[in-house]
Amino acid sequence: DFWKQAEMIEMIIDAYERSGNTAHWQMITESINGFLANRGNDWLYNIYNDDIMWMVIACARGYKATGNTTFRDRAKYHFDAVYARGWDTQLGGGIWWTTDKGEKNACINGPAAIAACLLYEIYNDASYLTKAKAIYNWQRSILYDAATGKVYDHITAAGAVKRDWIFT
Repeated sequence: DFWKQAEMIEMIIDAYERSGNTAHWQMITESINGFLANRGNDWLYNIYNDDIMWMVIACARGYKATGNTTFRDRAKYHFDAVYARGWDTQLGGGIWWTTDKGEKNACINGPAAIAACLLYEIYNDASYLTKAKAIYNWQRSILYDAATGKVYDHITAAGAVKRDWIFT
């Protein structure tokens, strides 16, 4: 499964960051290279923007751990592409969950803010920090309940917040 592979790669990166073990470093490289061999270099066939964004995070973190510029380049390309196809001003901003633009979800916007921060760190390009702040601020203003700390799952294209689905 696309996003689950990304999360497994992140677990390897977590282990490497905690241990410094060169075996983990090698596993990062092999896992991301395996993902690319299996899924290709262009993931935009995947309609789920959150799936892609989870892999953007894995690739950005993989680059930071290994210095492999292929991982950096895949992260940047896919963040930029998902942002271009998913962000708009409807509903005050935010990134659509899928290409059908039926709802804007926490599962894409939270990771997109993280990915933009990572790209800002990697490239020192202030436009990524600006995007990270805009995405975060949108999610906080639309999906966050300050009274409870809950983050609602999504808002529909019609503007209805799904208040009974809370996973965060």
